[in-house]
Amino acid sequence: MIDEIHVAFGVTYFWKFPDVNLLEPMPTTASFPFIFAYGEWGTVALFGRNFFGLRALSAILGALTVPATYGLARELFDRRTAILAALVLLTFPPHVHYSRLALNNIADPLFGTLALFFLARALRRRDRLDYVLAGVMLGATQYFYEGVRILFPALIAAWMGIGLALWQRRPSMRGLILLALIAAIIAAPVYYTLVGMGFPLFDRINKAELDQDY
Repeated sequence: MIDEIHVAFGVTYFWKFPDVNLLEPMPTTASFPFIFAYGEWGTVALFGRNFFGLRALSAILGALTVPATYGLARELFDRRTAILAALVLLTFPPHVHYSRLALNNIADPLFGTLALFFLARALRRRDRLDYVLAGVMLGATQYFYEGVRILFPALIAAWMGIGLALWQRRPSMRGLILLALIAAIIAAPVYYTLVGMGFPLFDRINKAELDQDY
């Protein structure tokens, strides 16, 4: 199981304790919130205490990322490109690999892709609701793998920075402020929990970093 053991260990907490703090970091080197483990606890309860039950959530999230990728490519390019993008992801070995492992890494591409999809649609339609939905999805990326907490906000900031500097039809500043505000509200509970319980904001990095001798 190797890295899967961390999240599987988190699942066992829901069998032993009636009051698991969902946003508290799991007590392993993979110090991520119990959110993904809670979802896996649900699929294990539904499908059984076996690898199928443990990995079913990853398969579902991986499958949903394919139409999300189609939607993003459709907004940015055309239907043919969107179909090709979805087919590439459907057969892309790393995506297939993580779609069959009980790891929270597979949740990040779904919510990150949906954030980009709604933002791309907002740029085209100028609809404030799309900026709000992009913010919701961006905020949701903060609840899974720690590295993605930095990746998608930086990616969106860079993309919009280029747009504001170079595009003739610039992104709406009000829309981007709304996106950032909604993302901050959605993400706030996980950071509030870390600060309130005395954990570093990036607990996984803090535990896994190499010492000076190395």
